[in-house]
Amino acid sequence: RHTPAREGVFNVMDYGAVGNGVANDAPAVRAAVAALIVNGSGELYFPGGHVYLWDEPSGVSIVGSEYDRLEGVRVRGGAGARLKLGQPITTLAPQQYILDWFYIGFASDVLVEGLIFEGLPVEQQSFEGVYSGRVVHSGAASHRVTVRDNVFLNFNSGIAVDHSGAGLAIIAGNYVVNSWAGIWATNTQGQAIITNNFITGGGPYNQIYVERVGAVVGNVIQASGPGIAYTAKWDGAILVTNNYIQSPTPLRPLMTPDRALVEGNLF
Repeated sequence: RHTPAREGVFNVMDYGAVGNGVANDAPAVRAAVAALIVNGSGELYFPGGHVYLWDEPSGVSIVGSEYDRLEGVRVRGGAGARLKLGQPITTLAPQQYILDWFYIGFASDVLVEGLIFEGLPVEQQSFEGVYSGRVVHSGAASHRVTVRDNVFLNFNSGIAVDHSGAGLAIIAGNYVVNSWAGIWATNTQGQAIITNNFITGGGPYNQIYVERVGAVVGNVIQASGPGIAYTAKWDGAILVTNNYIQSPTPLRPLMTPDRALVEGNLF
């Protein structure tokens, strides 16, 4: 049984998802996304206790337009809802410019919450090769974005928030495992707060990267590559504090490090 339909909630099972980890649920998810976009807002909901297989070579775009933005987009899972890749993402979905699983653009008040995203075994990954995208990528002038309380397992990059407009991006309480690069916030015109995330088994790239204006607070990072990279370029200001980092390069200051306040971190 799954949650009964509620107004503004696009339950993937109502669009044909099976959730048994064997059948390809990508067409059902695409249909639910299409209905949400037509509605202009809403919640893409994955009932808990199921494994939703994504067995297609391209991801999905949840994108409005410059003149017809999506307002209030939620991608949410019930307890234990797991999305699993069945093959590498090798083809761009419409309106994407990088290989992403979920791309969100021209949207405001975005929330991604309570989902387990499972990628391919590490030996099948390549940062520049077969699967070189992000799992959740919010770009193209998305405003007020929150990604919280999710699990990202075996990906090149878990979360990316970039080219976002004025407002606040919050990335909090996520668990990122075996990712070449964990959480990136770039080219933001607002503020990015990256807090209370746990990143382990990280690869050779920056596990947290924040650019221009942001705060990186209270994260735990265990990685073979750089822990936190930061640049306060242009008119930015960065705060990096109270993080615990196990890495050969715990901190990696880039441009204009004089506009960054770095204190209280443990290595």
